[in-house]
Amino acid sequence: MIILKYTIMKHLRTIVMAVIAVIAYSTNATAQVETRMTQNLTINGGNWTKVLKAGDPVTIFSYKQDGDTHSFGIYSNDYAGEIDMRSIPFNVDSKQLKKLPKSSKRGLKTYTPMACAKARENAFAGKYKTTAPDMFFGTNALEITVTKNTPITIVGFKVVPDPYSGITKYYYYVLKKDEAGLCDNSSLYKFVMNDVPLPFLPSTDDPQVKAFIAKEKQTMKERKAAEMRALEEKARKQREEQEAQRKALEEQEFADLKLMDPAYIEVKKIFMDSAGGNEVSIKFTNCSSQRIKYVYFTGYFLNAVGDKCRNEVGGSTVWKYTGVGPISRIPDTPDNFGTYIKRFRSDPPFYSKNARKLILSSVTIEYMNGKKIVLSGSELEDRVDYQY
Repeated sequence: MIILKYTIMKHLRTIVMAVIAVIAYSTNATAQVETRMTQNLTINGGNWTKVLKAGDPVTIFSYKQDGDTHSFGIYSNDYAGEIDMRSIPFNVDSKQLKKLPKSSKRGLKTYTPMACAKARENAFAGKYKTTAPDMFFGTNALEITVTKNTPITIVGFKVVPDPYSGITKYYYYVLKKDEAGLCDNSSLYKFVMNDVPLPFLPSTDDPQVKAFIAKEKQTMKERKAAEMRALEEKARKQREEQEAQRKALEEQEFADLKLMDPAYIEVKKIFMDSAGGNEVSIKFTNCSSQRIKYVYFTGYFLNAVGDKCRNEVGGSTVWKYTGVGPISRIPDTPDNFGTYIKRFRSDPPFYSKNARKLILSSVTIEYMNGKKIVLSGSELEDRVDYQY
């Protein structure tokens, strides 16, 4: 019984000492100092850089001094690694540093997964935004081309050996909110990766990265479709507004036209034939409530200095023309626009090579019932528009 008790106590002591040793080793291995940067620090990681700014929180989990070289194991948000420097940009004294373990390997195993997890979170939150350099080409099934200063968002990263060019870098990007895809190149990316911890980002083969890109593409597709629908809706409203404005203008012009009762006359143009004969184009609008049978036009031509012209055939200064109807009455609304309008081209011509303008002196309107109305003087002037 005594021997058994002694044996148990002996093993218990060994177990306790082992547990204490493990705890001590673990505590020593993960010892850390929480501090903040006292100045900016740029960490070079090959073709990428990580910038720690003054005031950023930093965890120091190892320290080693070898002559003038000071080796630190540091963790800051989405970065974990061992760096060498001679100055100490941390608000921590040497006594605290000396309490830290000299080897960072175990510490890196602790903090690297934390940095990767944070980098992953930041990537999917779209926090790694940067700009492309000049002639930065990204190609995928859509053959996307990225040019200088184009904003891109880094999501995933992977290094793939290339037997011809050495190392090829791959990462996903979102381009101008227009397209998303896999972009690859070998060296240009190093000019734009400031403050992007590439090694800590998820791999481009990661299912979540692929799902993220697929979702981005779908979102972009839906947004483009929505933008197209919005443009189409805007165009439709513009067409409706233009049509409403056109209709309102037409109705106003029609109302003004009815005030011209019995007629509105537009002298459009003078034509000269090969023999020097002048023909006149006239647009006549019946603004009355009765159908018109004939319209008798009387006038004279003026030359360039305002004198009346004489007809080389007969010598008269008077020009006459009879327009033959019928011309319908003006309707109550603009419907059937044109049925109450007649276009005339005078014949026979008035022969005068010097004629420049036609001035109407009177217009006689004969209705279907035989009634006649004569327009002259100011009453005619108010109803005639000379358009040449």
